[in-house]
Amino acid sequence: MEQDNSTFLQCIICIKLALSKKGDKDAPHLYDIDGTLALGSYLLIYPCSYSAPELSECAFQWHRSTTEGGKKEPISGATKSVYAPEPFDVGRILHADILIADHTITLTTSAPIDPAPGLGNYVEALVRRHETEFNVCYSVP
Repeated sequence: MEQDNSTFLQCIICIKLALSKKGDKDAPHLYDIDGTLALGSYLLIYPCSYSAPELSECAFQWHRSTTEGGKKEPISGATKSVYAPEPFDVGRILHADILIADHTITLTTSAPIDPAPGLGNYVEALVRRHETEFNVCYSVP
């Protein structure tokens, strides 16, 4: 009886994986990505469902692309459920392939990686001060 329940649960997981793999919007999400999309932070894959296989049973590969539909470039050494964006990732979308048995689930970040979080808002606030003069300095290495 216990083996029948195990087989039944595996079938449910396979069906959910198949729906997720096909991109069905109504399919339950088994995993998601959490974290700030910026340099200096880290991204973490976490299970969204009790029926999701344990992360220790999965293999991972992170990728970067110029756009959501662009060609995915594998990130060397990024094979864990946690990833810290690198300078090469700035302005690019990240994808995480989760391999479970014979199935692959691909997660995608909601936006490109930001080089300096909050910098844009800070600069906009400064520009709104019309009476202020700014000295801009830069150096070329």
